[in-house]
Amino acid sequence: MTDPRLEQYQNCFVTLDEIEALSDGNPLIDHLIMETHIIAFVAKPGVGKSAVLRHLAKQMALNGSRVQYLDVDSAPSQIKRNARDLITSGVSYAAPQIKRGASVADLVAGLTYYADCQEDMSDMVIIMDTTKKFMNMMSKDSIKEWFLLLRSIGCTVILAAHANKHLDADGNIVYEGTGDLESDCDDMLMLYAERDDLHGLQTISSYIHKARSADITPQSWRLDVNTMELTDCDYVDVRASEVPEKPLKSEIRNILLLGIVDANINEDGIMLNADARDLFMAEGHDKMAYSRARKKLVEDGMILVKADGKWIKKI
Repeated sequence: MTDPRLEQYQNCFVTLDEIEALSDGNPLIDHLIMETHIIAFVAKPGVGKSAVLRHLAKQMALNGSRVQYLDVDSAPSQIKRNARDLITSGVSYAAPQIKRGASVADLVAGLTYYADCQEDMSDMVIIMDTTKKFMNMMSKDSIKEWFLLLRSIGCTVILAAHANKHLDADGNIVYEGTGDLESDCDDMLMLYAERDDLHGLQTISSYIHKARSADITPQSWRLDVNTMELTDCDYVDVRASEVPEKPLKSEIRNILLLGIVDANINEDGIMLNADARDLFMAEGHDKMAYSRARKKLVEDGMILVKADGKWIKKI
């Protein structure tokens, strides 16, 4: 009798027929969506992530892919506005939140079936909007289990992922969750937007955070914010509109702080440390910037900070 552990081990080895049956990884949408890849689209709320995914879903369905859009995030009014266009384009649209007795757990059961059925699913595209309603983005184990499941299906998977409200130090958006999402997906695309209120338009552009295919390039779309219709357009780099201004250079911070002292120091040449800090922070700088500036002014002999918290500006 063969030990089941050996059977499990031997089951991992592939045959020539199995290799021949694998997808060649053809593009479903040129320079953007590769067949059987797991792709994460990451954006802050309001950027237009779902609008982009609906647009891509319709394109892929019209091109012959079996597209399933699992929408577990939209309100009934949004579903009424958006679902008809998807369904008439050939997209299978799931929204358990408006179906009596249905839940996300039912969708999970269906995905588990696909993983176990041993059928060729390479022509299927599953869009999960939004990812955090399916998996715990803060749990390494949850993400690991989900990616094992999705890989087992053997289809193209598109994940709608949320980004944190604040950008990082370099002005880049940061997705919510552990680093496992980035490690396990094939491609991760960050979405940025620039609003044109005068014309009621919003330009949405992708930025490649990670790509396992050299064919993937940044793309742009234009959203009519009144009709929510999305169209392709030439690429526009809109990241600059979301990148905050660079912090003041150290020497400028120091000069600014010294100027605050000059403007507020009393006739005895004395100022309280706390007052200087509060005035500096009122100019939009944080405590760390204040501490660095004060330290540099002390080192340069411009000020003296006494133990009782009083400043003396040196003449």
